[in-house]
Amino acid sequence: MWLEIHPENYFSDGGKHIDCLYKLRKHYPISFHCLGFSLGSCQSINLDYAKKIKKLSDKLQPFLISDHMSWSGLDNIFTHDLLPIPYTKLSLKNFVNNIDQAQSLLNKKILIENPSSYLSFSESDMSEWQFLSSASSQSGCGVLLDINNIFVNSKNHNFDPLEYLNKIKDLDVQEIHLAGHQINLENNINIYIDDHGSSVSKEVWDLFSKSIKIFKKAHTLIEWDTNIPDIQILLNEKNKAQDIINSIC
Repeated sequence: MWLEIHPENYFSDGGKHIDCLYKLRKHYPISFHCLGFSLGSCQSINLDYAKKIKKLSDKLQPFLISDHMSWSGLDNIFTHDLLPIPYTKLSLKNFVNNIDQAQSLLNKKILIENPSSYLSFSESDMSEWQFLSSASSQSGCGVLLDINNIFVNSKNHNFDPLEYLNKIKDLDVQEIHLAGHQINLENNINIYIDDHGSSVSKEVWDLFSKSIKIFKKAHTLIEWDTNIPDIQILLNEKNKAQDIINSIC
């Protein structure tokens, strides 16, 4: 078993919450799931932020560090959200440059997570999986594959999630995320929302089973950030994932 943290919550030099983290680190491997590199921005990464991640990484020695295929800040303004990027050659160039900068400063390969999205850009001249594949091959970064995000996007943007998996089968997927989602009805159209607040759906479990056949060495995490239930429910989700992995690998 292993744990994943948002390192931004632990930038302080002391306090009860970081003391608890160090105690947990004695018993469990830790991965960093970052929210603030803003790799998809047209600007370079924030060096002060990156140095804080490096400092914490040196102390905790996470076995994986990841961030998102998105942007979250511009001109020293941080939006506290993961915003979509158009899938264009210029966006790709900016994204790869920022990944290179982050990996160089951290002296460590990072993983990039595929996003959940609720709109598309008319400027985009490639698919999401083409953008992800190109970014990985050009920067040498790995991939954090969020299975729920693939399913959510397949519903919102009308594509085959199995085609998505087939197109990225040769990527270096080192981590997999599983989570719940909700469905909102807007103007008689179902909008699928990645909310991390419920059990993993049957459709996502089915897609995970197909994914783990391809990416057998990937580490799997259950994400549940809102409406957090009793610990036994979380452990049941964890055990279900482990049963699927054991039946395949």
